[in-house]
Amino acid sequence: MGSASLENLAKEMDRLNMRVMVNLSGGNGSGLKAMTDNIKAHEPKRFLVFANINFNGIGEDGWTAKAVAQLEQDVREGAGG
Repeated sequence: MGSASLENLAKEMDRLNMRVMVNLSGGNGSGLKAMTDNIKAHEPKRFLVFANINFNGIGEDGWTAKAVAQLEQDVREGAGG
């Protein structure tokens, strides 16, 4: 969803009478931002992308603060959940 055309997918959704598609695997950071930017530019009312927590380094000092900061950024940049 980051750079792909969403037009054909939206047409397929129309054929299925599907108004909104939710992507639960949006990731985080720049990859998620690319998806939300593409959606905002082309099909803002048809797609919703959820952010995912990066569990790398869990338990290390500062991990929780870093994970929270990333989620906050992802929401500011368009993650819907």
